[in-house]
Amino acid sequence: MNNTEISRIIIMLQNTYNGAAWHGPSVMEVLNKINVEQAFHSSEHIHRICELVQHITAWRTFAIKRLQGEQHYEVSQSENWKFYKNKDTAAWEEIKSNLSKSQETLLNVLINLTDEMLNDEVDGKAYSYYTLIHGVIQHDLYHLGEIALLAREYS
Repeated sequence: MNNTEISRIIIMLQNTYNGAAWHGPSVMEVLNKINVEQAFHSSEHIHRICELVQHITAWRTFAIKRLQGEQHYEVSQSENWKFYKNKDTAAWEEIKSNLSKSQETLLNVLINLTDEMLNDEVDGKAYSYYTLIHGVIQHDLYHLGEIALLAREYS
């Protein structure tokens, strides 16, 4: 990859998601160690791990849609905090698969961006695409910390 800001962001997304993350275990390193019971464990006033992963995916989808030109796309409440009735291996694998698809789509969208586009403001928001993309990374890692702590508590 060339030495553009977009290429550096792509590398950061790859490393934090499933690579040699500077901060510690990557997103998938943590999620792949979580079993079904941990993923769907319910505690009062705390989101379940499965809900946190869906929440991460929902905001990645927001970024993808906005980067693809859907300037009025917003995350609905049901997408933001989805409740899962099925609490089985297939449901947990689907949740992780949706997150993986969002990673692939986000990287594919970013490949087509230019550094200049990073300075453009996201329609209707008080921030740029640069901030949006870095926000996705920060948001992923914020919730990854929660997920890692919950997984440890539920083991």
